[in-house]
Amino acid sequence: MRKLILAALVVGGFAATADAANEKTQTLPTSSPATAPAIAQPAPPPPPPAVAVQPAPPPPPKIVEAPWPYNVPSLKPGTGLVVATRATKVAPTVATTKAATTNPIAATTTPTQLASLPPNPANAAAVATTQVTLRASSMPGLKPLMDSAIVWTVYKADANSQPTERLASQTGPQAQFSLAPGPYVVAIRDAESLGSQFLLVGSQPMSKVIPLNLSVVQVKMIPFTGAKPVMDPVHWEMFANALGRPGPDSKIADRFEPMTVFHLSAGYYVLRSHYQGTHTDLAMLIEAGVTYHYTVDLYAASVVAQAVAAGGKRPKADVTWQVVRAQAGSDGQHEVITTNTGASPNFLLREGNYLLIATSADGTTGQAPVEILAGKTQHVRVMLKPGPKTATANGG
Repeated sequence: MRKLILAALVVGGFAATADAANEKTQTLPTSSPATAPAIAQPAPPPPPPAVAVQPAPPPPPKIVEAPWPYNVPSLKPGTGLVVATRATKVAPTVATTKAATTNPIAATTTPTQLASLPPNPANAAAVATTQVTLRASSMPGLKPLMDSAIVWTVYKADANSQPTERLASQTGPQAQFSLAPGPYVVAIRDAESLGSQFLLVGSQPMSKVIPLNLSVVQVKMIPFTGAKPVMDPVHWEMFANALGRPGPDSKIADRFEPMTVFHLSAGYYVLRSHYQGTHTDLAMLIEAGVTYHYTVDLYAASVVAQAVAAGGKRPKADVTWQVVRAQAGSDGQHEVITTNTGASPNFLLREGNYLLIATSADGTTGQAPVEILAGKTQHVRVMLKPGPKTATANGG
């Protein structure tokens, strides 16, 4: 019996031990066996106090000296503006004095930056130029012209040898220009004579006689075929096609005389004439070294107009006349050709159909059609009749 009790006690003690072991196993941490237990690290030292970092100062700007250089057209000294330019050696002392007086930030400029200033056009040593002497002749091989009114104008030339920027102008029989090496176009004008020449300027001085290749153009006018030349003053206008369409900008000559002579360079021109209310345009192609004789034929005729009042009497008041084209334009208006005053004026009209309109100061008016044939003089009577009544202020 005592053995049985002892055995029971032994068995019960092992079971309790096993339960305690199982309970201890279940309460262990569930982390991975490869994870090492955390080890306390020492506290990091406190960060050093923040120090304000000053940005590096920008390099001083390059100051443009006075006078304002030709190659920087948009900014001017004294405005507080600066511009970066190509490096060119300039004396620091002179640049410093000028920059300080024209720009408030010049005091910050050092001699290193001053060495990058653009060239001063006023300094002859900074820009190399070539002396160019020019004269003109009427034709190649002839002596130079001595006209004091010759106008010389120099332009820069583009890649197609065409003029672009106007550089300088002089007047006289001879012109002298100081030009930097490069391409140019020289325009010459002597009265109505026009000429131009492409020049490629190098480093050596050059002297050149430019031929204008002139032609002589003599002009006169006749009213109709077979008639004697007009001996009254004619208003002649010459326009150069090279300068554009006929107008103020392309006019090269303006004369008031019955006959005249023009000296023209080779090219296309328009001769416009005005005489007693008639107007004509003559297009001309002029070749060099040729003498031309032009006769402007108006293909016109004279019309003697007479205003007649009621009963065939002369009008008591002054009469105003208008000559208009018989056919109205697209706007319904008749083009006015010429005007005159008097009881019996004389009109010179070119071939065509017209209306003669007479208006007397007393309110009477009249009109008559007329067909003009060159060289055939006509007498036209215009009967004056009372015009339409106009309402007065009181309605009477």
